[in-house]
Amino acid sequence: MLNYKFYNTSNNQNPVIVFIAGFTGTIDAWDRCCVDLIKLCDNRILLIDNLGAGNSLQPCGEYTTIEMANEIIKVIDFVNINSFYLVGHSLGGAIAQYIALSNPGSVKHMFLVSSFAKINNICKLSLMGRYKLAKNNISKKLIAYITLPSIFSDNYLNDEANTIFAIERIISNPQTIDGMFGQLSACINHDATKLVEQINIRTTIITGDKDILVAPEHSYFLNNKIHGSELIIIKDTAHMVQLEKPKELANIIYRSLTQIS
Repeated sequence: MLNYKFYNTSNNQNPVIVFIAGFTGTIDAWDRCCVDLIKLCDNRILLIDNLGAGNSLQPCGEYTTIEMANEIIKVIDFVNINSFYLVGHSLGGAIAQYIALSNPGSVKHMFLVSSFAKINNICKLSLMGRYKLAKNNISKKLIAYITLPSIFSDNYLNDEANTIFAIERIISNPQTIDGMFGQLSACINHDATKLVEQINIRTTIITGDKDILVAPEHSYFLNNKIHGSELIIIKDTAHMVQLEKPKELANIIYRSLTQIS
């Protein structure tokens, strides 16, 4: 069973909001967004560490986004959730696509944040480079300095406190080499370019205009293929939307939930 926690444990009957992090991401990546979100709504919030990340199992070998989606569904079934909103960031969004396809009656609304149907070569080389650095025992602090420019905007990193916070997150990340390799395989091999056309649930697609890791073109593609989806572009923001603009992301989610109600 994957590691999970409820961020807000209210006992109301409103659908739960399920958050899925991206490559190497852990449940604490959503903390700032969730703090803002629970000020707006009283929905319970379920945070899940993906297979290969955080305090979840990190087995050796290649993973697939279908396998990772099935593990998320096991948690959702275990905590007895029948109806939920789904928020997936980057790789988490790729996983969410398969959850939506296999559980169309349960997912009330899906949010794909900085996500993709298939990564391009820029993203692939960046992720592979990060894995190879880690595999060769390069210090996490150095990896952080190399990684930050590809996932955060200059505006965010212009604040020294933000830079220190981002570096510390990478240094303290408990992901193993096995977990990183497994998730890397899932990222590289994910190809839902034809399948996303079959998604038939309300979908909001969110991207930062400064994202160079998963460029906005990926979100444009998803918006064109998922019928009736909404595309929201957040200005002066790169890949880590939930850390750069947590309040704005929380407001987007809340507005969409209100519209559903």
